[in-house]
Amino acid sequence: MLAPGAILQGRYRIMRTLGVGGMGAVYLAQDVRLANKLVAVKEMIPDPSASPTEQAQAQWQFQQEASMLASLNHLNVPRVSDYFSEMGKHYLVMDYVDGETLEDIANRTPGFFPESQVLNWATQLCDVLTYLHSRQPPVIFRDLKPGNIMVDRGGTVKLIDFGIARFFDPRKQTDTLRMGTMGYAPPEQYAGKGQTDVRSDIYSLGATLHHLLTRRDPTQYPPFTFNTAPPRSLNPAVSPHVEAAIMKALAHDRAQRFQTASEMKQAILGRMPSVPPPPKPTVPVVPPVVQPGLMQRIIPFLLVAAVVLLIGAVVVMAGALKFLQSTPTPTAVVVAPTHTLPPLTNTPMLPTSTPVVIIVTETPVSPTATPIVIVVTATPGPDTDTPVPPTPTPVVIVVTATQVPPTRIPTPTPGLSEMVRIPAGSFIQGSTVDQVNDAYESCIRDDKPNLCWRSALDDELPQHEVYLDEFYIDQYEVTNAQYGECVKAGFCNPPSPLSSNTHSSYFDNPSYANYPVIYVTWYDADRYCRWAGKRLPTEAEWEKAARGPNGLLWPWGDFFDQDRGNVRPGGVEPDTRDTSPVGYYPEGASPYGVMDMVGNVWEWVADWYDESYYQVSPSRNPQGPSSGDKRVFRGGSWNSNIGGARAASRAGTPPDGRYFDIGFRCAK
Repeated sequence: MLAPGAILQGRYRIMRTLGVGGMGAVYLAQDVRLANKLVAVKEMIPDPSASPTEQAQAQWQFQQEASMLASLNHLNVPRVSDYFSEMGKHYLVMDYVDGETLEDIANRTPGFFPESQVLNWATQLCDVLTYLHSRQPPVIFRDLKPGNIMVDRGGTVKLIDFGIARFFDPRKQTDTLRMGTMGYAPPEQYAGKGQTDVRSDIYSLGATLHHLLTRRDPTQYPPFTFNTAPPRSLNPAVSPHVEAAIMKALAHDRAQRFQTASEMKQAILGRMPSVPPPPKPTVPVVPPVVQPGLMQRIIPFLLVAAVVLLIGAVVVMAGALKFLQSTPTPTAVVVAPTHTLPPLTNTPMLPTSTPVVIIVTETPVSPTATPIVIVVTATPGPDTDTPVPPTPTPVVIVVTATQVPPTRIPTPTPGLSEMVRIPAGSFIQGSTVDQVNDAYESCIRDDKPNLCWRSALDDELPQHEVYLDEFYIDQYEVTNAQYGECVKAGFCNPPSPLSSNTHSSYFDNPSYANYPVIYVTWYDADRYCRWAGKRLPTEAEWEKAARGPNGLLWPWGDFFDQDRGNVRPGGVEPDTRDTSPVGYYPEGASPYGVMDMVGNVWEWVADWYDESYYQVSPSRNPQGPSSGDKRVFRGGSWNSNIGGARAASRAGTPPDGRYFDIGFRCAK
């Protein structure tokens, strides 16, 4: 054991022992070459009673962990900075995680954890497993359990002890070493029924979540007996979809488990069925032959008579409107079904009956002629599981009359911008000190140091919880084509200039119609949103839509992925970079499905900018400071490095400025 004050390699001063295991110890140390930065030093002590073969195997395993960790770069994995041997012992130097293991947290916490807290840990674990499993070759952790998961003071999960992790080799039929922790390890890890793969880690994650939600320690029960203790039988507060996801992850047959960690994440968040419903039998139904009775024979004539009467009534109404209205407005008369309409969703609804539509419009003196619409629909029957047939073509009858063209404020073309519903509730806004430090260090590591300022990130502090009412936000950034409609209507000013970073013709070039509009002021953005019947989102609304309720670092999770956003790679000059089409990175969607919230272009939001606003911000529906000389813009751009392009990144600039990397989106 190393004593406090001991120095390794003339660089690492031991402060105290953090933990001791069968093969060594972990120490807290200071790196005297880096301003006494705290690091963790892992020591492997050879077992004197072990055979030469066992000692060689232990040394190989320790070197394997060092090599593997050195190749990884992820928020939820401690980074390795050094590896060396001294006095017959082997050492690994890595990030110091100031926190506790989930095992320690569980041991000191009475009762059940709130499900939301466990799901916060679970989504982070799914993200880091997705990262490990997507490496080439994939990295299989093989010992996921509460004791190997740390949570730092900012709530960030860290996987520790990669001692038995391994690279997946498709040429191997079984693992050379079958190791792990009984109760958390899947059947295949012990039964020799094949090589462990990504689904083995998914089983261990299911066992870990089962333990955290039920407090049933699997090491105290016969292995592989989770089917006798579904989570809700031990903790009724567990949501049904969470229980279903955990039980699917714990399937004895790995073919029945989730095939990826990202799939499991969607299931535990309730965004997909954890077990697909069985297909319904397709039995053809032959309708009985029925001779028409009296009512069936006369119904067609009654419908024709009703239509004729409606046409007559409409003509009278149109004539009256001609004399009574100098500036007519659209009129709709709807004979509606007797049921209540369902709430708005993102799922298109299929009609349950065939409407008869009678459209009466004045003679089109101009393209803005005002229609009168009468819609008659039948009352739909009760919902059933019977598949809905294709929608029949509605009956449309058009009657015209002469009309003076109306004068009104131009309105945007319908359907230009899809909007996403963001439900009411709380979310985590801002960053922790550790997250800000990590962002600064990534900037130093991946870019030019003179482009990185630690103090510029303090406006993200402190991290805090905010409640927002329900709102809607554009799924995509406003495009050149969309903004062009407002310019054509005479309501918006054109961008100035019309170029972009690499294109001399951009806004007025049809090739870039689906690219985000740039070189617009805050006032231009505000004017467009009002023309579209919307508004700019508040800073809090923007951030919730970007990172979800759990405070993700990036819209897709807590690890950076260059393939999920238009962000400038470290060290790459901006001369050859530019915007990309909106929605170009579908894998970078936020938890709510909002696109391009990080990278591509920064986005104006409604708030005035105050670098200290988070210190006084209200906890419900914050609207920003009441005044100021700068407006907030969010999210980073194609010109931002990794440290700047995060969901928590914020900055301010005068509202009359025009920039080649600032655009916007609207809300309502």
